[in-house]
Amino acid sequence: RSFSADPAVVAQYGQAYVDAFVEAGILPTLKHFPGHGAATGDSHDGVVTTPPLPRLRERDLIPYDTLLGDDVAVMVGHMVVPDVTIFGPSSLSSGIITELLRTEYGFDGLIVTDSLSMGGVTGQGPPEAVAFAALRAGADVALFASLPDPGAVLSRLERGLAAGNLDANQIATSVVRVLDVKGIDPCS
Repeated sequence: RSFSADPAVVAQYGQAYVDAFVEAGILPTLKHFPGHGAATGDSHDGVVTTPPLPRLRERDLIPYDTLLGDDVAVMVGHMVVPDVTIFGPSSLSSGIITELLRTEYGFDGLIVTDSLSMGGVTGQGPPEAVAFAALRAGADVALFASLPDPGAVLSRLERGLAAGNLDANQIATSVVRVLDVKGIDPCS
C-alpha cells in the first residue's frame, strides 16, 4: 500500500506509476491524501488519526508536492488530522479538501473520497449524510464500495442543492471534471 517510508522514494516511484498509467490511457489516482503512513490504524476498520498537519508536511505530504498535476486524480482518505479536521475524517473536511488540496496545493483535478462505506467514516452518519458532507467539503465524487439504497443518497443531494446547501457552481464544476475524465465533452 506504500512505496516506501522515504518521501523521496515515494515521489520517484509515484512518478513512475503516474507516467505508466498516463501512457496506458488510465487516470492514475494518488491516495490517501493527506497521507496514511503515520495513521494509527486501518481506516477500513474504524477511526484513525494522523499526526497534526505540520508533521504531515515533514513527510507524508512531500510526494504530493511533485506528483499533483493535470494528469492525476486524488483520493482523500478518512484519517482524522487533529489540528484541521478536529474529530472528523479528512474525506468530509473542507479544511483538507478545499483549503489544503484545492487552494494551497492549487489542485484542480478530480477528487474522490475513499469508500464512504468504510469504518473510518460510517460513524459520521448514514450514507446520505456522509455523501452530502463529502461533496459539501469539496469532493467531486462520493465513492461507496457498497450502497444498499442509492436513491436516498441522490434524494439528499438533490434536496441539498435545491436548498442552496450545496454550491451549484462547485457541483457543476465537479460534473465537468467527471465528464472530462470519461472523455465526454459536456457541451456536446
